[in-house]
Amino acid sequence: MLGQSLADPEGIEGPPAMAQGLGLLALHTRFTRQKTLAPWQGTYEGAEITGYEMHLGVSEGPALARPLFHAASGREGARSEDGLVSGTYLHGIFANDSFRRHLLAQLGAPPSAYAYRPHLEQILEGWADVLESALSIDKLLSLAQPVPHPPQSVPHAIL
Repeated sequence: MLGQSLADPEGIEGPPAMAQGLGLLALHTRFTRQKTLAPWQGTYEGAEITGYEMHLGVSEGPALARPLFHAASGREGARSEDGLVSGTYLHGIFANDSFRRHLLAQLGAPPSAYAYRPHLEQILEGWADVLESALSIDKLLSLAQPVPHPPQSVPHAIL
């Protein structure tokens, strides 16, 4: 989307089409049938990061010669010539406290002690408490037990 164009000649995401991108990066993206979904680990200007690569296609162009991230497996991402626009196929990278702090400091944000993972755990525990108070966990667990003999018909109330 940040590049010059998006091409879907095989109609993977709908009818075959080509669309103009935002033109912020010197690259073109073409959808392919092969989906990439893989964990990723590398660095951003010395800060260790992890995430996962997820995309359905390939990008080509001069902006890729200015990668955003580096790893043993290769380079990832692209930057504009002036360095003001960056793009990546990586997801989950802002969960990395050191990377996020480094990037925000580059953008002029004040230092922050915010820690993502403990905050996420607190939120998930809160949701678990809400679900536990709203649902009959014992009933759910009893329904999740294996059925000794397949039923002849499924009662409508369970559906």
